[in-house]
Amino acid sequence: MSFKFFKELSGVNMIYSDDYYKIFAFLHALRFITFIIYLRVVIDILADAGVKLESTSLFLSVMFFVITFISFVAFSTVFVSKKLKLFMPYVVIEGHTVLFSIVVMPYITKPYLFLSFIIPVVLGYLLVLYNYEGILKLEMAIEHKSTT
Repeated sequence: MSFKFFKELSGVNMIYSDDYYKIFAFLHALRFITFIIYLRVVIDILADAGVKLESTSLFLSVMFFVITFISFVAFSTVFVSKKLKLFMPYVVIEGHTVLFSIVVMPYITKPYLFLSFIIPVVLGYLLVLYNYEGILKLEMAIEHKSTT
């Protein structure tokens, strides 16, 4: 099956273009970098105050990295395989991360640093959801093409 078929579909060109994936990968890299910076600043503030880092905070930090990696792998799988069924784990995992980040925002120390972390999270999620209709059209077209 050639990629000419995919390019003929309207509204689908962006989701499977290399530029779109580069933007997505850049936003994920930015998430990692800003979270590391934020975590380092918070640890320094706590150390200066004489407070040790709680194990719960450390666990949540490690889980954030694991969830971010899993969501990156999930979307990369969608990008490579072009199957809508594989898109749902990304939407659920990333949606959970976005909601959790927004809910925790009022209780965060140094909210301006946390805001630099949450902006790439929300932008990446909205970028993917904005192109969800294109993914759906592509999936239906592939199903139709394979049945005929």
